Amino acid sequence: MVTDTVKELEKIFMTYDSALNKLKLLNLKTKNNKEITYIDLQRAVQFMSKKHPTCRWKQNKLINRKNYILVEGFYWLIHVYFQTEKNIVDADIEFFNIRIEQYEELLKVSIKNFGMMICMYMNYPIILIEFLVL
Repeated sequence: MVTDTVKELEKIFMTYDSALNKLKLLNLKTKNNKEITYIDLQRAVQFMSKKHPTCRWKQNKLINRKNYILVEGFYWLIHVYFQTEKNIVDADIEFFNIRIEQYEELLKVSIKNFGMMICMYMNYPIILIEFLVL
């Protein structure tokens, strides 16, 4: 029986099994054009965690001994790791540019204005942030 709480949690976290099922529904393949297996997913999550350790997209729950992926991490797997059109570095940069735009729209702030606010808060010269943002 799936409760409302479980449904809401699945919007944020998903188990490896549910992530694998969603990858199969999306008909994604490995770089060798084979079906994605549980081991492929584990390797992808390890790569993701190694490449972006501060993002914390992987969660381990000790209570039920299951591994979970944050939905944003799942999107990274789809748009960066398991895509075949671009180099992984280019896809990674594009993914984060899109995420920055989404957060700017959600928070109603532009990255340049945000940089200026940080500059003033940290007492950094504004020219430094303008250099970093451009």
